[in-house]
Amino acid sequence: MERGRFFEINGSNITLAINSVIGLKNDKNLVEQVSTLVATTREHAKHIAQIKVDYDILWKANENLSNDIKNLQHENEILKQKDEKLGQNYENLMSENKRLRHDYENLQAQNMRLSQNYENLRKNTEHLKSFNQGYLNDRYDSYRNLTDGRLQYLETITLQITPRTCQTLADMGVKQTGTYFVDPDGVLRGDPPIQVLCDMETALSSGDTHNAWWKDRHGNPQYYWDGSNAGRHVCNCGLSKKCIHRSSSCNCDAEAPQWESDTGTIRNRTALPITELRFGGLQFDGQKASHNLGGLVCRGKAPSPDNPAESCSSLRQAGNAETGYHLITNKKGRLDVVLCRMDLEETDPKFQMGTSARIAREVVYFDVYDAAGKAGGVIHFSGTEVNIGGGMNPSSGVFTAPLDGIYVFHFHTWTHSTVLMLYFRKNGDQKAHIYSHDYSNGAYDVHEQMPGQTFMLHLLKGDTLDVYLDNGLLRAKTLDNKETRPRNYYD
Repeated sequence: MERGRFFEINGSNITLAINSVIGLKNDKNLVEQVSTLVATTREHAKHIAQIKVDYDILWKANENLSNDIKNLQHENEILKQKDEKLGQNYENLMSENKRLRHDYENLQAQNMRLSQNYENLRKNTEHLKSFNQGYLNDRYDSYRNLTDGRLQYLETITLQITPRTCQTLADMGVKQTGTYFVDPDGVLRGDPPIQVLCDMETALSSGDTHNAWWKDRHGNPQYYWDGSNAGRHVCNCGLSKKCIHRSSSCNCDAEAPQWESDTGTIRNRTALPITELRFGGLQFDGQKASHNLGGLVCRGKAPSPDNPAESCSSLRQAGNAETGYHLITNKKGRLDVVLCRMDLEETDPKFQMGTSARIAREVVYFDVYDAAGKAGGVIHFSGTEVNIGGGMNPSSGVFTAPLDGIYVFHFHTWTHSTVLMLYFRKNGDQKAHIYSHDYSNGAYDVHEQMPGQTFMLHLLKGDTLDVYLDNGLLRAKTLDNKETRPRNYYD
């Protein structure tokens, strides 16, 4: 007898015992089969273990999916609630939109009423302006007459009490520097009082400081006393080298122990008129100074007051010293707007500067009547009632522009043609047209019409305009014997 053999499969905790048969010999094949069976059993045990692992994994995955489904269901509930809220908000917005549309229509109606009220207020304002302007003009005239009378009275009183010098004012107790009236040649004698600036505070020094100067129209100090010598200190004797001291520019600079004087004529037109005279430098009782400023003298040939000036120079000669825009007759039949710089010399290129603005002094008006002509030619007319400027030739039907400018044409005619086609031609080129044709609406027929046209053209002197009949017939000899009338004006 043999002892039994035991096989243990650890993978599945299975123990297999094989007992040999007592009294039999060991079968080698059986042992091999048992070994194979054991190996196979071990493989199955491994698969079973793997299946168990996979099962555990699948179980956990299933639990996760269950949790995800629950989460999705929860989120779905939230989305449903949001969708319901959005639907409610949409309904609210639709209701709000309807209300806003109603408010917009109300605002439109209110705006129309406000526009009407504004227009009424504007008209009332214009009426009030016109009324107030007339009232103010009347009041202004009344106050002006009253004020003029009072000023004349005050001027009469002033002439009788005006001091002769600034020193007289100072002796009377006036201490404030300012502009005052003085009458150097005495009350009610010679020239009327003049307005001067009295310096009551500052004494002018001597040496290199000028003790006498005058101010030009621009407020600039000038130190010359003859001619047109801006920037220099000079008198007439200094220019002619006849001063008492040849090294002096003026007699009054000599500091001679006797009374000396200087005379001269200021001819600088860009500086005149003299607006102020300044004197000082007197330190002792024995020192004296006196001055005499003559009137402003204008020389030149002034243009006739009935005709505009021909240039800024002629305006200046006529006494106009204001810088600004003026009208001059630069070309025959036209007024040009130019800028006159009266503060500059006439030799300065900026003294007279042109602009593109102009006004025509001559106008062109005409009308024509009784048109006649055939298709394919220029229509002509029987005559004109008005032909100012002489540009219209009714017999040829051609208008020739006598002046440069913008022309406005008005034309109308009476026709019974089935089709009417007219061309308005400038120098032979079509610029405007009239087209008409008869029609029927079933109830009545229209064969006679009165079409018209209005247009503007820029014409140069010598440009021509005619009316070309391309197709149709024109009616003439109406009851008033005037039916085809192109009209024109130039401004």
